[in-house]
Amino acid sequence: MAIAVDLTPLRDARYRRLWAGASLAGLASKLTVVLVAKQVYDLTGSSLAVGAIAAAELVPLIVVALVGGAISDAFDRRRVLVVCGLGELACVVGLAVNAFAARPQLWVVYVCAAAMAGLSSVSIPTRWAVTPRLVPPEQIPAAAALESVSWNLAEISGPGIAGVLLWSVGTGGGFVVQAVAVVAALATLARLGALPPAPGASGLSLGAIVDGVRFLRGRRVVLGTYLIDFNAMLFGMPSALFPAIAAERFAGSELALGLLFAAPGVGALVGSLTSGWSARVHRHGLAVVLAVVVWGVAITGFGIGGPLWLAVLFLAVAGWADLVSVVFRKTIWAALIHDSYRGRLGGIAWANVRGGLLAGNIEAGTVARFTSTTFSVVSGGVACIVGAAVLAVALPRFVRYDARTDREAELGPDPALI
Repeated sequence: MAIAVDLTPLRDARYRRLWAGASLAGLASKLTVVLVAKQVYDLTGSSLAVGAIAAAELVPLIVVALVGGAISDAFDRRRVLVVCGLGELACVVGLAVNAFAARPQLWVVYVCAAAMAGLSSVSIPTRWAVTPRLVPPEQIPAAAALESVSWNLAEISGPGIAGVLLWSVGTGGGFVVQAVAVVAALATLARLGALPPAPGASGLSLGAIVDGVRFLRGRRVVLGTYLIDFNAMLFGMPSALFPAIAAERFAGSELALGLLFAAPGVGALVGSLTSGWSARVHRHGLAVVLAVVVWGVAITGFGIGGPLWLAVLFLAVAGWADLVSVVFRKTIWAALIHDSYRGRLGGIAWANVRGGLLAGNIEAGTVARFTSTTFSVVSGGVACIVGAAVLAVALPRFVRYDARTDREAELGPDPALI
């Protein structure tokens, strides 16, 4: 039984370009995180100022995601990706010029970071919407796994590459290298060929955005993917507590802290590389529920305590479970969301993911403030499991969904053509 990641989607030249361009763009985004944080700290010496980067990014990231999805559905998606790439390139060039200036300005860093967050809220849902155009339905799980491979490779290698750049060429030189990566991604995505709007697609308007939300009405399977993922992020995402846990359990070891942050990405990467089995699973909703339960169990185990190797193992298992959830959620979206709505529903999904991460960190930090880090992590893991069970009972169609027999009934007619 083959378990290695299925490379079949890469045989298609257009998908290969999409995957390569997205991989380069993902790596560039990870460089941004480190380079911008370092520059802000160098300019201010304040961890609060570094934390304010997230605040600057939050509003454009969430708000633009809803508008960006409508843009993706209303215009040629290749052009949308190219325009977003050009906008990102302008921001990176601005960061580089500012870094090389005699007196770099803090406000420039915040403005560019916020703009890039907004652009990502257009480009990422658009890339999600393009994949089902290029890949047949039976290859969607493999494509989702391949996209997770590139994402997690960037997650793991990006900070290390940024560190080498900071050491060798400094912040300004790091932004120049990032600009080269953005240019390479842009050149690759520009060769995708035309990806015009679907027949009957809505134009860009407030009504089109509202229609995207209305699309979920009655589509319990698609809605279930959003709700169960938000549940996992809200209760089972304790990354804000990693510094405190490293200090309390592992004597403040910087190595331990780095391992805690890296472990979920490593687990997800291993899951991506061994995802060949996913094409043989057809109960996609049930698979997502089970993956979220495994995530909750792993987070609970991590919270209980133990040596560093066990903590890292639990977090790696959680990352593997998240990868499984991502693969089957993307497979459901590709099967049950009409092409004319994929951009808008992708925007909602992106806002759901990023909003869930933020809410999860707030929840974990708040509970830890009034109890303890251990109680916060363990209670969050248990709540994640309970939440998954409650949603499974409340959404039986989601759990019963079988892609072999239920797809047409769940998909329904395209509202854009009615």
